[in-house]
Order: sequence, then C-alpha cells, then structure tokens
Amino acid sequence: MKEKYKNTLIIPAAIVALFSLGIYYSVLNANFVNLDDIEVVSNLFDSHDSINLSLFFRDNVGRYYRPLVISSLIIDFNIWQLEPSGYHLTNYLLHAINALLFWLTLSRLQGIFNFKNQAVTAGCALLFALHPLTCESVAWISGRTDIIASFFCLAGFCYYIYDYRCQSFVVPLCLLLGLWAKENALVLIPVLLITDFALIKYKTADSRQAAYSVFKWIVIFTIPLLIYFYMRMGGLSQLDHGIKMSLADKSENVVNPEVNNHLHTVNYLINMATACGFYLKKLFIPFPLNFAIVKIALIPYFILFIFLSLLSLVLFFLKKPWVLFWLGLLIISFSPALLVATSKMAWMPFAERYLYLSCLVWATAIFFTANSWISRKQHERTVFILMAIIICVWSVSTFNRISVWQDDKSLWTATRHDSPDSAKVMFKYASVLSSRGQGKEAQELLEKAAKKINDRAWKSYILLALADKAAQDKETDKAGGLIKQAFAAQHNIYTYEAMANYLLNAGSDYEKERKEKTKEAVEYFRILYSIKQDPFYLYQIVKIYRNNDPHLLKLICQEIINNHPKSKYAVFSRKILNKYSPHGASNPIYQPFIKKYL
Repeated sequence: MKEKYKNTLIIPAAIVALFSLGIYYSVLNANFVNLDDIEVVSNLFDSHDSINLSLFFRDNVGRYYRPLVISSLIIDFNIWQLEPSGYHLTNYLLHAINALLFWLTLSRLQGIFNFKNQAVTAGCALLFALHPLTCESVAWISGRTDIIASFFCLAGFCYYIYDYRCQSFVVPLCLLLGLWAKENALVLIPVLLITDFALIKYKTADSRQAAYSVFKWIVIFTIPLLIYFYMRMGGLSQLDHGIKMSLADKSENVVNPEVNNHLHTVNYLINMATACGFYLKKLFIPFPLNFAIVKIALIPYFILFIFLSLLSLVLFFLKKPWVLFWLGLLIISFSPALLVATSKMAWMPFAERYLYLSCLVWATAIFFTANSWISRKQHERTVFILMAIIICVWSVSTFNRISVWQDDKSLWTATRHDSPDSAKVMFKYASVLSSRGQGKEAQELLEKAAKKINDRAWKSYILLALADKAAQDKETDKAGGLIKQAFAAQHNIYTYEAMANYLLNAGSDYEKERKEKTKEAVEYFRILYSIKQDPFYLYQIVKIYRNNDPHLLKLICQEIINNHPKSKYAVFSRKILNKYSPHGASNPIYQPFIKKYL
C-alpha cells in the first residue's frame, strides 16, 4: 500500500516538474538584455572576489536592498562568467522548484480538508507554474527577485502547513531570507496569520485558541522584522532610497496623470482601488501581456473593484464569506505593488512580475473552488474541462511570450508595439536601433522622447544619448549643450560623469579658464567617487594631475592603493609612485600630506 501511495505522489509531482521545465525550456537560449544587472555584478565581483557580508548592510548596496539576489548573481558570475544561459538556468530551475513546493503545499491542504482528487492538486500547481504573468520573472535574469522571495515564502509556509518541528525558528528564518530578496516577502506574515486562524478554527472550533496562536506568531515575526530593518537602514540611523521614496509625497498621479499633479487623499484612494481592480483582472485575464505598463484606465478598473467589493459583502451577509476571504487574500498578496503603482519608485509602475507571488494565492483560490464544485458530482467534468482549457491557454501564451525575451531587439520591438507613447520605451528602443546601425531613426525617436518625458532622471538619460549621437557626428557644441541640459535636468552619476568629461575636453584659449574647468572636473570626479566607491573615478583625477601637479598626483595614487589595493588602478598607481620615489608607494614622507588631503 505504501509503495502504491508513493507512486500516486510521484506521478503528479513529475507532471508538474516536466511541464514547468518543458514550457520554459527555450529561455535557456535567451541572451542578456540591457536591463540585466550584469555590470553591477561584475563590479561587485571585482571588488570582493566573493560574496561579502557587507552586501547585507545598507551602506554597501545601491538603490534597491536585494543582498540575497546580488549574492545569487555573484555565484552565477563565479560559475558562468558572462555566459547568459547559466544565469537563465538559475531562474529556470528556481521556478520549477517553486512549482513543486506549491504542489506539496496543496497536497497537504488536500489532506487537511479531505479533498479526494489529486488531479486538481496537480492541475492547480500547473496553473501557477505556467501562468503567463510568471514569464517576466523567469525570462528576465534580474526578475529573479520575485522568484527567490516567493521561494522562501513558499518554503516557510510549506514548513508551517506540514506542522514540522522548530517552526518558531524555521518560518521566521524563511521570512528574513525572503525579505533579503525582495520586500514583497512581507505578505507571508498576513497570509500565514489568516491561514493559522482559519485552520485552528476549522480543527477546534475554538476562536480563543485560534486568536492566541495568531498572537504567538505576531510576536515571533517581530524578530526577523527587527533584524531586517536594522540591517537595511544601517542600524536604524537612516532610511534607504527605496523607503524614502515610498514615504515621500506622491507628486504624480501615475494611474491617470491628467487628473492633477498633486495627489490628494481622495484621488490616492481612488488610484489604490483602481490598481486593485487592474491587478485582480490581470490574475484572471492576464492579456494583453506587456513589459511596460505605464498607465491604466481609471474608470473601468475602479468600477470593477467596487463591484467585486460589493459582491463580496453581499455574499458575506448571505453567509457565504469565502469570496470576501479570497478577495482579501489576493489584495494582500499584491499589496506591496500598490505602493509602487501609486508612486514613482519604479520606472514601470504596473509590472507583471509584481504578481508572481499573487499567482500562488490565485491558484490556491482556484484549488478550493474546484474542489468545492467537485464535491457536487454533477460539476466534476466541467471543472476538469475548464482547468484543461486554461492550462492549454497558459502554456501556449507563456511559450510564445518567452520568444519576446530572447534579446534586446525582440523585447523592445514588442514593448514599443504595446506601449507606443511611452518616452521611456522610446529611449530603450532607440538604443537598440542605434546598436544596429540605424542612427537616424534612433535620433528621431530620442528627440521625440525628450519632448514627451516629464521624469527628470529619464530626461537626463535621453539628453545624454542625444549628446553622444551629436559627438559621434562631430557636432561638439551641440553635444556640450545637450550635456548641460541633462545636468540641469538632474544631477546623477551619469550627468556628473558626462559633465566632467565635457569640461576636460572642452578646452579654452585662456589658461585661467582651462584651470577652472579642470578644477571643476576634479570636483565632479570626487562627487562620483563619493556616490560610487569606484577607483576608476580617482584614477581619472590621476590622469588630470599627471602633467599638472605631481604632488597631488602622488596623494591620489596613494589613496587608490590604500582604499583599493587589489584593483588594477592600484597597480597603475604603484608604477606611477615608483617613478617619483625610490621607496615607491611606501615612502613615509607622503603620509602627513595624505592624511591632511583625505
């Protein structure tokens, strides 16, 4: 009997794994795209040579706090270097593992609620694994944030639902690891608390015992949350960039920008409801698929959300609370995305990858609905036919969608078709055209994008791209003017670097003016180094001082050696110092000047 039982478990698990791996197989042939964080990873690898604990502290990361994701990319870099199939393999396998973990979770729920049909369990696991909304996370290397966060949420929930020992340690540990991948792992807390209350109430019919268990879990979850926020905010002394943006006043209505520029409370709530309606619709009807969803229709999605809310309340008062229960869980599952959708935290506010974790909750809701219908014998065939149709539609859609992610050209050609009015998409598509020798078409698109864009950071990127094109065409004055416009639009790492190089190359007939430009360029490289601790920027100052000021040249060389001893720029600096001193970089006469200068 045990052997037979094992076989009945192996077969559906194998089906889930094979379908997941089979439909997504072509992703292994995909290349890097210009949105992948490979340059960041290679720079980190050059700096640390291995995974470093400093990655887990706020002061040593960039805009987003994703230490576990960066660590996974560094591991990939160690193994695969710049072979894209290796990075895609990681996403590919992690998604298949998530599908199996989800199947295990549903199998346990099947036993708890005495559901009989294993085909429904496997079918609902496939509904998640093949959902078209998961494609972006799997096919985009940098999209693994959602996959890893969901993996730890699933692992923690699965460990809880199977009632294994040491839950008080393992589940909060999974939460912490998930948060190190992405903030949306926070949804594990409300989902587990609601599930815990519902299960204990279902088993014991004792509300007080259920409430006590929920309180216990709330206390347990405070520990990983305190650790996470302490590490993320540098010991609670400062807020990182992402949190600052989320707490800042929302100055632009991204759902419907033409309404007004100041998002008042009423408009904000309307936008939240509209975003909820949009995401709920996407879970059930994901089409049309689009990487760059910039703006959504206000009225229809707002009406949809109000209708679903009223329907849930009516059914609740008719003693059918399950619709309200699942509607609430679905909204909780994508609640972090609502903050993104109503702010300017992300360059594309309505991303499909935000719903990766929500697809798990959606498929679980389908699992309970299907089993409820099957309990009425007359609906069993209908359930299987509907599930088979949806799985087929999902499979074809996901398989076709992967072809869009094969390279930059296919991705941005499709995205440009889906979002023709987005200036950000125009900019990205223009970079693809430029790389393929279509410079004139790229310039026309960039000029059009520069007129449409309101976002200051993106405006600076577009103007710098136009400046680069003007420089290639030997239009020096035009390039300089565009660089100045970009710098005026926003001071960022790209505009500082462009201004520094422009000042060095601009030249002048007057010695005093040349010195002033050189001094200003050095200041910009210093600012760049303060933003990003890259010895490259210090070495640019070395090149400036090489023929102008030997004394400062020696000081900067010593600074590079002290702060970045393993970098190639330290090697160059030692060679330069050896020319000026018989003792080279270790000459003690430099130390007082170095301390004073630094």
